[in-house]
Amino acid sequence: MNEMLANRYLLNGDLKRAIDGYRRLLAECPDSESARCRLVLACLAEGRLEEAAGELNGMIRKAGLDALGCLENNSEPFLAQVMLSADTPMTKGLGLLLSGDLQRALFMLNNDNLAGFPAVTDLRRQLADLARGLNASTHNDDDAAESDRVNSLSNENRQ
Repeated sequence: MNEMLANRYLLNGDLKRAIDGYRRLLAECPDSESARCRLVLACLAEGRLEEAAGELNGMIRKAGLDALGCLENNSEPFLAQVMLSADTPMTKGLGLLLSGDLQRALFMLNNDNLAGFPAVTDLRRQLADLARGLNASTHNDDDAAESDRVNSLSNENRQ
């Protein structure tokens, strides 16, 4: 399957054919990040939230935080033209994740009843872990900057 054809199906709203096209493409080229990202978008638009979350889980397990940048870069041109199927916190949260907004995505996913969606529950856990890692990294950077500032002031006072 040609990725351009699957993209055309996605843009034209023929979601079933787009999903089928991306699946066939991924069977041939499992490392195609753009196809996987757009498969997630097509699944969201089609209302296949569990399937979309399962794909996102796999991407995050494989690439960690880099998966969010991949999602944002490969989905952004399509987001404006593809209508998401339902106006629920879960759909909004997954859509925010596609646009690279981890904190707001996690907030939306935490405000929905996810008992019937194990892949989404797993995704929420992974996102929380990523967010904790980001916060720890930010705090470590802040601590290092503060330590450098204190050392600089100490050195100035000695001179």
